[in-house]
Amino acid sequence: MYLHNVAEPVDVSSHIPFLSQCNTLGLESHHAGDLPFGALIEKDGIVAATGHNTGTHDITGHAEINAIRSSIPSSRLPELRSCTLYTNCEPCAMCSFLIREYGIRRVVFSVPSPHLGGFNRWSVLTDCVAEPFTWQGRKDGPEVIGGIIQEESQKIFDKLDWKMHHFPQTHNPQEDIRATGTKSTSRKSS
Repeated sequence: MYLHNVAEPVDVSSHIPFLSQCNTLGLESHHAGDLPFGALIEKDGIVAATGHNTGTHDITGHAEINAIRSSIPSSRLPELRSCTLYTNCEPCAMCSFLIREYGIRRVVFSVPSPHLGGFNRWSVLTDCVAEPFTWQGRKDGPEVIGGIIQEESQKIFDKLDWKMHHFPQTHNPQEDIRATGTKSTSRKSS
């Protein structure tokens, strides 16, 4: 399990129904001809918004972004600081930036994304950002909980022959910079 900024013990069982729903959304996305990603936004135990991938028609149509978009009321900016975003795969750097900007308090994902992830690869979710550069004032980023029902979610990706997530070890480009003084493009095992 992956954890960041988590102050309390994690009750995994409370997250499973929401992540299972993300898997269902991902399958619906796949059956509609898109990639198998699903996300939802939860507030006070209730699903406030859902999203699935529409990226084959719109490069910004990731499940997380679509869930955020569907949560935005037309008359004002959303209040997402007390919400949790669930997704069947770790948010990419682009999605992670929007999660930070909207001040979402917690992100829970199933399958890590070592090549594109905003937590394991690029640290967008966890970097400390100076307050003038984030309009929601969340300079330390959201709580991050990852790897819950990872095997169940991974089986869906495997069944659909989605290979991007088959790398169990994460790669941290910052380690390569510190070790060699230059950025490496090769994958590094721990």
